[in-house]
Amino acid sequence: MSNVRFVSSKLYILGLLCVYIFAHALFTHAQVPFADTGIKLTSSHTYPAPHASTTISVSDYSINTIGYDFNWVVNGAPVPSEKNKRSITVSTGDIGTKTYVELRAVSRTNVSLPPASITLSPSVTHIIVESDTYVPSFYKGRALPSVQSPLIATALFMDGSQKTPQSFTYRWKLDGDIISGGALTGMYKITIPTRRFQTGNLSVEIFNEKGIPVGGGSVTIKPHAPELYLYESNPLRGIVQKALTGTFFLPNTETDIIAEPYFMNISDVREANFMWSINQKKLEQISSMPNSLKLNAQDGSGTALLQLTALTNEALPQQARAQLNISYE
Repeated sequence: MSNVRFVSSKLYILGLLCVYIFAHALFTHAQVPFADTGIKLTSSHTYPAPHASTTISVSDYSINTIGYDFNWVVNGAPVPSEKNKRSITVSTGDIGTKTYVELRAVSRTNVSLPPASITLSPSVTHIIVESDTYVPSFYKGRALPSVQSPLIATALFMDGSQKTPQSFTYRWKLDGDIISGGALTGMYKITIPTRRFQTGNLSVEIFNEKGIPVGGGSVTIKPHAPELYLYESNPLRGIVQKALTGTFFLPNTETDIIAEPYFMNISDVREANFMWSINQKKLEQISSMPNSLKLNAQDGSGTALLQLTALTNEALPQQARAQLNISYE
């Protein structure tokens, strides 16, 4: 019986010793500094532009860097003036170049942490927003989106490579909501409806063939109210491409006044209704073109107010108004 008690006591003591050794080892391992993978570097710009100042900062919240010297290296050259600073500001180069930033942390006892590095590859992303709203043929600008008109957005990405836009993957968002369910390769151009009476933020993230983000940008989209302008049509020169404002002095001959709507949700001017009036008296249209009005100096005297309203045929019609003082000479 005494032998059994002796063996049991030895086993109990041995068990306690094993528990102590295991707990001590675990505690000692938890106290070892720099058990993490190392220091991380972050950039103040996710996608830095060319020739832009970017701040690179140390992120070391998960490890202990007390007693370590920070030495910055940019493109292989040490930067002594920035020693022991937790951030450094560098300038990017041209599109297609790379700027390498490295941080080397060395303790006073000459123990080094794994070096941290970051590569800056400047790029430019432009989002071109346009629409298929109506504009006159002589208009040189872009057709802007109006209420409920389809919006066409194109991402122009430049990183200095010779890759085609179709080789990148694009993830579009409208006010944070992903469009088309997720990222799609080659989708550098999208068409979305403009929401009624609402401004939104359209953004795009661009990834290379390895799934690494390489660029991105955003733009505020705002539906524009349709506009309406009046022009003189000259028999010899055609439409005088300068909008009539204020008072128009009617010559002694017949003159055609042409109305041109801008940014209406129509594909042809004949799809809109034009309601002309002079001194609030409705005029009957005799021209095959509803946006054209023929005026004759013999039909009036003094000054008259020409007014026009253009309406689309939608369930919720768009409209635009214009007016002009007519002086009969």
